[in-house]
Amino acid sequence: MARYTDTGLDTPARLACANRFLRDIGVKGPRLFSAPDLGRTAAFEIDDSGQLWWKDPSTRSRVFMHPRHPWVGFPYNQHLRSLIHGLRSFILLGYKLDPNFFRPTLDNGRPHPWGFTDHMDYIREAGQRQQVIAKPRR
Repeated sequence: MARYTDTGLDTPARLACANRFLRDIGVKGPRLFSAPDLGRTAAFEIDDSGQLWWKDPSTRSRVFMHPRHPWVGFPYNQHLRSLIHGLRSFILLGYKLDPNFFRPTLDNGRPHPWGFTDHMDYIREAGQRQQVIAKPRR
């Protein structure tokens, strides 16, 4: 599988892009990655030692984002974990997310497992605007 790579942003800039994308996702659909009653959205942060953490919007607890470490306290299902893992790769390595991951229906005709079927175009466009999702190859 070919990787979509980013060549123009450093790690702090990619971190900011990923956090803006999380805020965009929190605006549409079932408000994933947000706690509207608390006025917060999830966020990534990098600590002083360069480790990436996920900050839960409801509890404000931090989840260590190492790929071989169990994500203790991550409150979402496997499908959403794969999205967050993709954003982790974007932040740390510059790998943009594949735009085909953000289609309303899957290849088998079933709706997208996130339940964002009506909002998937918005989410894909928001991710491309934030430079997190690659533009389709022609």
